Amino acid sequence: MAPAVAVRLKQRFQKEIGPEYKEFLELLRQLRPEINLRIKDFDKRKSLWYQIVDSEALALLRAGHQEAAYDLVHDLVEAATKQ
Repeated sequence: MAPAVAVRLKQRFQKEIGPEYKEFLELLRQLRPEINLRIKDFDKRKSLWYQIVDSEALALLRAGHQEAAYDLVHDLVEAATKQ
């Protein structure tokens, strides 16, 4: 029974998690050193990461608007560094 559940979960995840997640995670990986350098306060960094994850960046990537997604994320980083 458990293998059937695992198969169905895998199928669901493959439908819901497309290639845009790979690109999104790569963008976040690239930004991590900059964010850690520019925002020393842990709570501010944590808040920024949640803002990025909760933003429309992933939807923009899914729609093929890579530049807009990158701009959005960079704008969020810039705004966080000014707080």
